[in-house]
Amino acid sequence: MRVLLVAPNASARMGGEAILPLHWLRELRALGVDARLLTHVRCKEEIDASAFAGMPVHYIEDSGAEREIWKFRQKSKGIAWRLGGFSLQLTSMIRLGKEARKIADRDGIDLIHQVIPVSPRLPSPVTHPRIPVVIGPLNGNMTFPDGFATSYGDASEEAEGLARKLSAPMHSVFGGKPKAARVLVSNERTAAGLPDGVDASRVVEFVENGVDLSLWQDERPMADGPARFIFVGRLVNWKALDILLEAFAQLGGDETLTICGDGVERAAWQKLAGELGLGGRVRFLGAIPQADVVREMAEAHCLALPSVYECGGAVVLEAMALRRAVIASDWGGPADYVRPETGILVPPTSRDQFRDDLAEAMRSLGSDMERMRAMGEAGRQRVEEHFAWKMKGERMLALYGEVLAK
Repeated sequence: MRVLLVAPNASARMGGEAILPLHWLRELRALGVDARLLTHVRCKEEIDASAFAGMPVHYIEDSGAEREIWKFRQKSKGIAWRLGGFSLQLTSMIRLGKEARKIADRDGIDLIHQVIPVSPRLPSPVTHPRIPVVIGPLNGNMTFPDGFATSYGDASEEAEGLARKLSAPMHSVFGGKPKAARVLVSNERTAAGLPDGVDASRVVEFVENGVDLSLWQDERPMADGPARFIFVGRLVNWKALDILLEAFAQLGGDETLTICGDGVERAAWQKLAGELGLGGRVRFLGAIPQADVVREMAEAHCLALPSVYECGGAVVLEAMALRRAVIASDWGGPADYVRPETGILVPPTSRDQFRDDLAEAMRSLGSDMERMRAMGEAGRQRVEEHFAWKMKGERMLALYGEVLAK
């Protein structure tokens, strides 16, 4: 079976959905599939220096239009910045769709799989008159909790609303999703965001994120307290780390908080930590290699993720794979992963209530090491049963077989 994976980005460094094409390339080839990847040349240097060097990867070069849109985004904020991102993705996807058809015809590809973008509303130009196309898993159609968009949205909801209005008629021009043999969605929220014209019989629920258990594994038992909490992610406004810092300040004991990640809000949040008198109890490590993240998480007791606009949240699954308890917002992706036996979900009802409830969750778990250990064991079991990449690869291969059989 020859499969062409299509993605505008394929990178571990970029974060977010960009890493998904690399996971699929690895898992499918391990299962004997002749899988190839088509992506943008901006990913070439990283891929050539990684374990994927030597694998069949095709690249499109940068275009003048993409460079101009990129320059525009560097000068933009809020809604203009987000709409620039929408335009950049669509421009790249038009070019990738054209190149995918060329490669498919030239190399005898059996199936084309557009892995990302994961947005259910973004039009897809990836089509072929004879070869079936699979798209996804998609994950999106997010909104902010009531009362959070103004402070944490950076015009996200306005931009999303405008992008949705613009994208609706585009699906008749770029008909990748309505024409796809299968459209994979992570949840009902995402399915509700699909464009009109997508045949419901072709929509399959399939979890977007997964865990490479060979990487996210540490057999050391969880140490005793004081409780050590950890946050992992980009330091951008909708991650709501300021609320977590304020909640953590309420504990007032010997607990510690380690923050792994970097972003535009880092300076402001470091300043806030100082103003809250957290001193040596909070460490900002910046962006660190994945191996170091694994070590830091293994040395912690509990992941804390207060995001208020998290479609996925792979870090939740990674913490569970390391047998660590989880405290997360009861909103978006984390709510799909965390169960009462693996962690605590905190509803973001209002900013003050969310802060106080996060503090209570940390206080409750931080004083009960045995409960955290039990949650960690349950989390590992849940990941092994539902989110291991090897298992996801096997399920995807079976789905390919069903599509090709028809």
